[in-house]
Amino acid sequence: MNKPTTVVVIRSLSFTGTTWVNVLLGCHPRAFALGPPDRVLGLSYKEGWEDACRVHGPECLFWPAFHEVYDPAGNFYRQLAAFAGRDVIVINNPQGGGKGDKDLYHPDILLKHVRVVRDGRAVCRSYVRNNPGTDYYHAVKDWFLPSGQAFDFDEQDPDVLCIRYEDMVEDQFAAMQRFGRFLGLEYPDNFYKFWEFDHHIISGNASIYGMIRRFREGKPFSGRKRVFYEQAYERLRQNPEKPVYDAAWEEDLGRRERFVFDYFCGPINARWGYPRDTFSAGEFRRFSAEIAETSAALPEEGNVRPLFRGRWVRQVEDILRRGVFASGRRLRWLVVALAAFYGLSVGAAALLGWWLGD
Repeated sequence: MNKPTTVVVIRSLSFTGTTWVNVLLGCHPRAFALGPPDRVLGLSYKEGWEDACRVHGPECLFWPAFHEVYDPAGNFYRQLAAFAGRDVIVINNPQGGGKGDKDLYHPDILLKHVRVVRDGRAVCRSYVRNNPGTDYYHAVKDWFLPSGQAFDFDEQDPDVLCIRYEDMVEDQFAAMQRFGRFLGLEYPDNFYKFWEFDHHIISGNASIYGMIRRFREGKPFSGRKRVFYEQAYERLRQNPEKPVYDAAWEEDLGRRERFVFDYFCGPINARWGYPRDTFSAGEFRRFSAEIAETSAALPEEGNVRPLFRGRWVRQVEDILRRGVFASGRRLRWLVVALAAFYGLSVGAAALLGWWLGD
C-alpha cells in the first residue's frame, strides 16, 4: 500500500491572514507550504517554472528542478510530495474544476479541511484600502456579502478545523497545538520564526514572503506600504513571539460604516463568533434612511433566508462534486435527508391511498 499524502486545504476569504497561516503550517520537516495551487499549474509548462517561487524568485532551484521530472498527466500533489520529501502539502483556495481541485480526490490522498475567517469589518476595510475608488458600502454589499453567505464555517463540524485569525494572533502557540492535533504533527518550538524555514510558496500576501526575504537576505521592502512593513519587521525582530496585527480598522471605521456592515452582514459575522455593534434609536433611523436612499432593493430579513437556502444548496453541490470523497458530515447529512424524504413519501402515499379508498 502506498504511503498516503496529506493535503491540508485551507478555505478562506481574501484579507484573512491565509498566507501567514499557510506558511506557519509549513514550518515542519514533514510539511510543504504551497499556497494557491492554480498559479503554478497555470504557468506555461514549456517555459519551465523559474517564476514560480515568490520567496527566492529566479534564484529558486526547487521549482525548476521539479518541473524537469513532473508529469502533467499524473497527480500533482503525489509528485510534489515525493520530490520534496514531505508527506503533508498545505494549500489554500483551489479553484473548483481546475487540476488543483481535481487532483485532490485520489485514493492515496488524505484531505484535511481548514476554514479561516477574520472579522468582516476588518476584511472590508482592507478591501477598500487595496481597491482605490471603492467605498465601504459597496465593499460590504457587493463584495463581502455574497462571499460571506457562501462561506461554510461550522465549528461543530468534526471533519473541519475552523479558526479565527484573531484567535491565532492572540495565542499562536495554542492555535498551532490545535493544528498539530488535527494534522497529527508536533510542531517545533520555533515555528513562529517562519523565516527560519525553507519555503517555496508560489502566491499569497507579498508581506509574508517579503518578510522572509527581509530576515534571511536583508532585502528591504518596496512599494507604497514599505514603511509599514519595515516597522512590522522591527517589531518582529525585537519580539518574534508576538505576531504583527493591524487593528487600525477599529479606529478607522465610523458609526455609519459599522452600521452598514451590521445591516447587511451582521448575522454572518455573528455566525463566525464575532460580537455585533449596537446602535442608538437615532442612529438606526438615520442610517437606515441613508441606506434606503442608496440601495434600490433591501435584503430580505437581514439575509437570514438566503443564507439558509444557500447552505442546503451548497451541501448538495459539494456531495455531487466530490462523490465518495465528500466529508463524513456531508454524507451523514445526505443519509438523514434521504431517510426523511423517504419517510415523508411513504406517509404521503399511505394518506393518499386511504383518502382514495375511502
